[in-house]
Amino acid sequence: MDREAAYDRALGLIYESAVAPAQTQDALAAMTALLDGDTCHLVGWSRSTGIPLLSISTGLPDDVGPDYAAHYAQIDPRRQLALTQAPGQLLNCNEYFDTRFVSRDEFFQDYLLPQVGLRYLLGSGDLVEESEQMIMIGFQRYKGHSAFQNQEAESLERLLPHLRRSLRLMLYFQKLRDEIGFGETIFEVSHLATLALSSSGQVLWANRRGMALLRAGTWFHEAQGRLRANDADRNACLQSAIRRAVAEAKPSNVNLGVSGGPEHCCLTLIALEGEQAIPIPTNRAALLAVVTANSGQRIATVQQLMDFFRLTPAEARLVRALSHGETIDGYAAHEGLKRTTVKTQLQAALSKTGTRSQKDLVRLVVTLPATRG
Repeated sequence: MDREAAYDRALGLIYESAVAPAQTQDALAAMTALLDGDTCHLVGWSRSTGIPLLSISTGLPDDVGPDYAAHYAQIDPRRQLALTQAPGQLLNCNEYFDTRFVSRDEFFQDYLLPQVGLRYLLGSGDLVEESEQMIMIGFQRYKGHSAFQNQEAESLERLLPHLRRSLRLMLYFQKLRDEIGFGETIFEVSHLATLALSSSGQVLWANRRGMALLRAGTWFHEAQGRLRANDADRNACLQSAIRRAVAEAKPSNVNLGVSGGPEHCCLTLIALEGEQAIPIPTNRAALLAVVTANSGQRIATVQQLMDFFRLTPAEARLVRALSHGETIDGYAAHEGLKRTTVKTQLQAALSKTGTRSQKDLVRLVVTLPATRG
């Protein structure tokens, strides 16, 4: 498998794990393989009490992850460093902890090297900064292996915004499960439009929001019981994506929005295999279609952007304007600001949202739910 194929597989599993948490370990394993790591540990603690709440690992003995989360994390200099960095920032420990530091450090000398055998880490901290959980991820290599290089760091940096988004969705669904306690209602109260499809694209079921989009017919509709995109070219892409998702059993994404226009509709097809715990009222579904749509008139509000990403009011106003199609120069002129000030606000917004470019930032924002109030 070439590197881009491995990246695509890891990305697909990351999003699958949002709706099927049992897939999380597979996602971690795929990411570990992409980064040529030996192990991976996704771990989280309560911000208020410090009690471990999450520990999922691959490539480690079963007791190592929970043991680290409960006992050794407090003296881990890598964790302490991550807590001082911006949420979601990439951390390559080789750039901070040289051989001399490692030879004198309690954590490395008393625990990590002799008991676990690990040496190098590539990871990120505070992946969901608005959550009550402090979640971190670390990919590691055993002693005797080389440190992570730029190629692996760049691959992880590409994946981190997607991982952070997936974790937000996973925590959201978990909260619904905890609050509601039974199956179908999870999708009924979700802000995501969701449809269950057969292997041929027949619409078997849709939640309330999914049914509303079908009836509105803005981007897609039912024809002879099957899902069809309104635009002929987009429909060809949709049908190809359905066939690919079924045949390859991996997620496929299709943009059904208007090219070059403000409307956005992204449809993600997730293959349903085995005993995935996805609560839909049919056992004939081959695919789950998750739709994030925005018409340009329903961009998340300034307050919602502030709440979701912890943006300042000025940063949130800029992000919202850009998502409506405004340019940097146009926004600066309209607000009476210097272009350098606006660029500084944009850089801060990119850092807080975990995106790398203005295009990626807008793509992220237009898929967010824009609730009233």
